[in-house]
Amino acid sequence: MGKLGTLRRGPDKSGIKSTFYENPIPRILRSSPRFSSFELLGMYKESTALDKRGYKRESLELLTKILAQKPHDERVICRVARTMRDLGDAQG
Repeated sequence: MGKLGTLRRGPDKSGIKSTFYENPIPRILRSSPRFSSFELLGMYKESTALDKRGYKRESLELLTKILAQKPHDERVICRVARTMRDLGDAQG
């Protein structure tokens, strides 16, 4: 999972540049404080619900592995859930 491109303009064309990746989840989950097992369970349930909407199984397995290996805080999990929802909306 490498970069798909180098730099691009922001959505408002203001010249804000960002790097984009094939899968945004690892970048979002890079570092955070500890997360409780109850919150991780909630995120897992969110992931399985999203899976039923047509997400790729590989993405959910990757997310589960990342969540299992590193502690995360609530804001990060919420951002991941939002990102996955946005990806689902973009896919149809």
